[in-house]
Amino acid sequence: MSIQQLLVYTPIHWRWPAHVGYAARLAANWQAHLTGLYVRLSTDLAGPSRDPGRAVLREQELAEAAQAGATFADHVRTQGGGPDADWLFAEGEPGAAIALIGAAYDLAVLGVGEHSGSAGFEPLERILVESRTPCLLVPDSVVNLSPVFERIVIGWNGSIESMRTLRSALPLLRKASQVLLLKGSARDYRATLPIPPALNVEAYLARHGVSFEAAKFEDVHGDSGAALLASAEHHQADLLVMGAYGKNRVSEWLMGGATHHALRHARIPLLMQH
Repeated sequence: MSIQQLLVYTPIHWRWPAHVGYAARLAANWQAHLTGLYVRLSTDLAGPSRDPGRAVLREQELAEAAQAGATFADHVRTQGGGPDADWLFAEGEPGAAIALIGAAYDLAVLGVGEHSGSAGFEPLERILVESRTPCLLVPDSVVNLSPVFERIVIGWNGSIESMRTLRSALPLLRKASQVLLLKGSARDYRATLPIPPALNVEAYLARHGVSFEAAKFEDVHGDSGAALLASAEHHQADLLVMGAYGKNRVSEWLMGGATHHALRHARIPLLMQH
């Protein structure tokens, strides 16, 4: 099991955000194939526009998006990526597009911050929730650095989301020189499962050939996102692996939560999956 197929999402195609170059260097390091994806946000979901000017503009934008594949491949090559990068474009919601095509990929790379081309954090949150694809979120602070994950911290609470993310991270965990498993309070599933099955996460990692240390994670201030980031920084981690949106996502958007906080404050890449 290895990462062979990488997808990098860019919300713009007339220039290349720095995380696209980061994904190209990542693909080169892993000898993986890279595909770029641009999604035009559709304003015509309720039906075709009767404004001829808008229809012409839409066709022009889609034609430009299709032609961007050549410059994408050139940019990937200048960043050290392979010569055969693919290009895809779509129209609609990014989360839905990545959910559809992301099922064919091992990992999707998303930029986080003002240099990513994203309009803000909410589109990223929607992509995480709607796509259910393992996503590597790369903040502005590291996009120009070498993408090496030698020290990895895992935030574990026994949730479905943390299990999905952990499984997706296995190729990286096996190659890391240092892995720290932070075990927090287990998610309570007794409302639907009076006796839920409990995974022995230490045995799971060991069976998959991951060398690791385990430590108890205590969130004494009730802010698990901040506590996870602080622990990752303390251990000089290159990557934080954690599930995305274990609570009701609306409550996290409105009142905050671990995913909400990590997206806004992380200074290292995050591997997340809903």
